[in-house]
Formats: sequence, C-alpha cells, structure tokens
Amino acid sequence: MKPHEPSPSQLEELRQAVSVALVGYDRNLERLYPADVLTRYNRITADFHNQSASSVAMLFVTVHRDGSKIGAANFYTVPISVPELTAGSTCRYEFLSFDSFNLPFDGIRINLTTPHEYEQRRLSKQYLERASDLTKYVPSVAA
Repeated sequence: MKPHEPSPSQLEELRQAVSVALVGYDRNLERLYPADVLTRYNRITADFHNQSASSVAMLFVTVHRDGSKIGAANFYTVPISVPELTAGSTCRYEFLSFDSFNLPFDGIRINLTTPHEYEQRRLSKQYLERASDLTKYVPSVAA
C-alpha cells in the first residue's frame, strides 16, 4: 500500500480513534540511514491505543520541541507505520523525529497531528514513504 497525504477529515478521524502517550525520548540525535551525513533525528517512544473497531495502518504524530528559542514554531510532523495497531489494541512504538531546526530545547511533547499542524508542516511524498523506516514496533507492552 502506497502512503498518501492525509486529508483534514482523515486526520480528525485518527485523532478521534487513537490516543497517544509519550513514554520517553532521547536527546541524542541519530541518523535515519547509516549513509546519512548528519545526525538529525530524536528517538521517541510512545504508546498508542486504538479505541476504534478498525485497524490503523499509518498515523501522523506532531512532535513539539518546547523551550527552544523559536518557541511554538519548533514542531514537526512524523508519519509512522503502525500495522500492529488493530481494533481495541494498545501498542508501543519507537519512532524517529526529524529535528528540522536543530536548536537546544527543554522537552518534547507529542500529539496526533491536527489538520492545522499538518498544513504548517506538510510532508513530502518521499518523507511519507519513509514511515516504515522511521518506525519500530516494540512488542509485549501490556495495555
């Protein structure tokens, strides 16, 4: 299945169907691919609970880096591949979030992306296609 850009209504449906809780993050930046020159990704761990009666294949998470000198504008949209997130399930994922500004920050908070946030940080087709490379399922997390 090819990834596609979400519509505002799809983003709202995902926000109604799934809840997210930040478990932790790593301040140390890392590469997405070994051949990448720069380390520009933070590793983030989060639990997702699918409250709907359907499976979810892809989510869009907004990562806010609070306390940086550019303020509220320091956020980025991350597409994450979540095929294990079946109806009624809770799953843990680690995912990599691109640090587009690369500035010091005090903390990270996350939420499922709103249509307004997506409009501000729209993803390229290439980045959407990287969702499975950005995401790692963490098995055996009790709900």
